[in-house]
Amino acid sequence: MNSKRILVVDDQVARALHLRGVLHEAGYQTSWAESAADAMATACRERPVLTLIEARLPNQSAVPLGGMLRDRLEAQWVGVADQTADVHEVRQTALSGALALIIRPADLRLIASTVDAAVACAVEVHRLRETSRQLHEALEQSRATSIASGVLMERFRLDRHRAIGLLRDNARSQRRKLTDIAEEVLASVERLNAALGPPQNSKVTG
Repeated sequence: MNSKRILVVDDQVARALHLRGVLHEAGYQTSWAESAADAMATACRERPVLTLIEARLPNQSAVPLGGMLRDRLEAQWVGVADQTADVHEVRQTALSGALALIIRPADLRLIASTVDAAVACAVEVHRLRETSRQLHEALEQSRATSIASGVLMERFRLDRHRAIGLLRDNARSQRRKLTDIAEEVLASVERLNAALGPPQNSKVTG
């Protein structure tokens, strides 16, 4: 994510140029897209911190595009509309996940401060998501190491300290991550279990 890059989506050149000028004055870099398809391609390529979407694009409102940006790229967006815009459209934009809504005409300082606040929010959302992903990954890694050490304890009659030490020694000697070694152990056990098949209960006849 580029914390200084903002994507402006508007089919009218004059409006886009005006908004980009305001953003440049506020210290941001900008890109421009004329349509939803162009916007998705540009957002995928540049990963802007924020996308400003004209509320009424040709054949499409801002809401579906904002939803696609959020769902596919975890990107944040702001709606932009005229005072004469349809009230229902403006309300839908405000209620559909936009971080803010800019109503034209607006004082340039108000636009800049609204964008600054939205960018700060977008950065914080991104940080929280990354923290959540890291925690999830750490939990999965801990789980794999714990299960693999349990397998070694049972197979080789080791205590937990020695089992984890064996995993670490292997990881160090191969210059690999501990979790990679643990997952390799688990994969080997799964392959062995699949080859042997389910345990058969012996029957005593007499």
